[in-house]
Amino acid sequence: VMIIDLDAHQGNGHEMDFSNDRRIYILDMYNPGIYPF
Repeated sequence: VMIIDLDAHQGNGHEMDFSNDRRIYILDMYNPGIYPF
Protein backbone atom coordinates (compact mmCIF):
# COMPACT_ATOMS: atom_id res chain seq x y z
CA VAL A 1 0.00 0.00 0.00
CA MET A 2 1.19 3.50 -0.79
CA ILE A 3 -0.20 6.55 1.00
CA ILE A 4 0.32 9.85 -0.82
CA ASP A 5 -0.09 12.75 1.59
CA LEU A 6 -0.03 16.21 -0.01
CA ASP A 7 -0.74 18.81 2.63
CA ALA A 8 0.40 22.00 4.35
CA HIS A 9 2.05 20.10 7.20
CA GLN A 10 3.75 16.77 7.79
CA GLY A 11 1.36 13.82 7.98
CA ASN A 12 2.71 12.46 11.24
CA GLY A 13 -0.59 10.69 12.00
CA HIS A 14 0.01 8.29 9.12
CA GLU A 15 3.62 7.91 10.21
CA MET A 16 2.60 6.94 13.75
CA ASP A 17 -0.16 4.58 12.61
CA PHE A 18 1.97 2.63 10.12
CA SER A 19 5.53 3.02 11.43
CA ASN A 20 5.92 -0.71 12.13
CA ASP A 21 4.25 -1.98 8.95
CA ARG A 22 6.84 -2.49 6.21
CA ARG A 23 4.08 -3.12 3.65
CA ILE A 24 3.07 0.56 3.80
CA TYR A 25 5.01 3.26 1.93
CA ILE A 26 4.20 6.87 2.79
CA LEU A 27 5.03 9.63 0.32
CA ASP A 28 4.66 12.83 2.33
CA MET A 29 5.09 16.19 0.64
CA TYR A 30 4.45 19.34 2.63
CA ASN A 31 5.52 22.97 2.89
CA PRO A 32 7.20 23.57 6.26
CA GLY A 33 7.36 27.32 5.60
CA ILE A 34 3.59 27.89 5.78
CA TYR A 35 2.53 25.85 8.83
CA PRO A 36 2.28 26.76 11.64
CA PHE A 37 1.52 30.32 10.70
